[in-house]
Amino acid sequence: TVAAAYQKLRTRRRKAEEIALDDVLPAFDCDGRHFEPMDDWSDRIDDRGMQAELRQALTDAIDALPPDYRTALVLHDVEGVSNSDIAEALGIGLPAVKVRVHRSRLFVRKRLSEHLKSA
Repeated sequence: TVAAAYQKLRTRRRKAEEIALDDVLPAFDCDGRHFEPMDDWSDRIDDRGMQAELRQALTDAIDALPPDYRTALVLHDVEGVSNSDIAEALGIGLPAVKVRVHRSRLFVRKRLSEHLKSA
């Protein structure tokens, strides 16, 4: 049917935009330090126009997360729900919640870094 064809096209488009979470996980040297230094964004976010642009980039980065990761991140960082309550609500273990929140933050951080480098 036409609806099925549209859904297939949407799925293909969405898959092309995905970034693997393994690509955003930090790499450490033998001493446990990051290979790459963290970006300093403080001097770039003072302008009001930049704040609106950054807010949109943040929203886009969160929207690009896989649904399970997005749910954990929004519940934890936006809504302020505790990890144990998130685990209970989602029916997963506490370590899984911590991993999802951590990986989500790494993903969002990488997206924002890419956005700020291109700006």
